Amino acid sequence: MLREGGLPHSSEYREAHHRGKCFEVLRKLLEVDGFVSGNELGKELGVSRTTIHRCVEYLRSIGYVVESHPRYGYRLVKEDDLRYAQTYLRDLGTRIDYIVHYVETCGSTQDVAEELAKQGVPEGTVVIAEEMSAGRGRLGRKWFASRGGLWLTIVLRPSYRTNLPLLSLVAGISVVESIENLLGIDAELKWPNDVLIDGKKVCGILVEARMELDRVHYVLLGIGINVNNELPPELESFATSLRRVVGTYVPRIPLLRALLKNFDRYYASFVTNDLETIVRRYRELCSTIGRMVEVRTVDGTVLRGLALDIDRDGALLLSVEGRVVRVEAGDVYHLR
Repeated sequence: MLREGGLPHSSEYREAHHRGKCFEVLRKLLEVDGFVSGNELGKELGVSRTTIHRCVEYLRSIGYVVESHPRYGYRLVKEDDLRYAQTYLRDLGTRIDYIVHYVETCGSTQDVAEELAKQGVPEGTVVIAEEMSAGRGRLGRKWFASRGGLWLTIVLRPSYRTNLPLLSLVAGISVVESIENLLGIDAELKWPNDVLIDGKKVCGILVEARMELDRVHYVLLGIGINVNNELPPELESFATSLRRVVGTYVPRIPLLRALLKNFDRYYASFVTNDLETIVRRYRELCSTIGRMVEVRTVDGTVLRGLALDIDRDGALLLSVEGRVVRVEAGDVYHLR
């Protein structure tokens, strides 16, 4: 499901055309188990070897691991064993030095990460699990986390405690951009931090912090993405997975690479207090703004009105019966 748009001969059209060809190359690489020559790819897709090379470079830039051989051509690394995730993060070139702690199963990656954080592990420690038996979302809700998904928690150590709610926005932006760039499909954000595809939830984000009045000890940023995992029947009406959307298996290592790289970029804006960059990008991706919504706040209050905007601190500005209400936390339901 690739985007279409732009006018013929415009820069937007050329970019969309190039991206379209790159995803055609990706599909071909996904279909084969070994190497395939650039000549063969070019003939099948009706393009030159130079175009194939450019497409491979593009796929590498957005997170895919593509090996090349002077005689045999190209091979997409479809590694999906998260035990080896650290190996594929060495060339990210990020400011954060990510260190992966892999566990086969656990109650929650948040709990494992917290124990590590208490022991003093550095910022950028990432706990990844194949499955969680007691995964949780916002407000203590249960999160189903079976095998095939991408379940992780990042340990962060920001130097100040203000604006911590913006970290969930940073994570949401990073997930959306990773999905769009890797798979060429549209994703959107529902305030505060649900990632949706075609109106169904594909990712949840949880931010938990341990702090004192004057300083932050650590922040645990949990991200759960439905990738290739099966969903319980009771969730199918409002949740989906990447595999269901694209119709084929989705490698998780490229998704992890893209996610961590995008997060590094927006987290840099957070730690330098460049909050406008974060909020501006969030506004562009948020489908809540401009819609009639119902908001249920944490104290049980129910508000109905027009979602006007997101303020500098990430709060939702809601027009309710002629007055503007600022909502810092709650559940949003899109009415139309």
